[in-house]
Amino acid sequence: MLALRQQGFSRIIYQGQVTKIKDLLKNETKVSNSNIQVVIDRIIINDTDIEARIADSVQTAFFEGNGECNILIQSKKLPFL
Repeated sequence: MLALRQQGFSRIIYQGQVTKIKDLLKNETKVSNSNIQVVIDRIIINDTDIEARIADSVQTAFFEGNGECNILIQSKKLPFL
């Protein structure tokens, strides 16, 4: 996880929850790389130039995920999808 922090990532999905990497490192939580997903970006729909940001984030996700990418949508009405 330290390598992820050094690459500029700050959050992962661990045990079904979005968790800050620094908190896991601080608590010395043992995490297997096969049990996590890296959060590439968190985008608010009313952001300007959203298409370019989404395209960049998806490209990064495919690269970092070795050809895999998951998109999770969260709203006040819906849980993660």
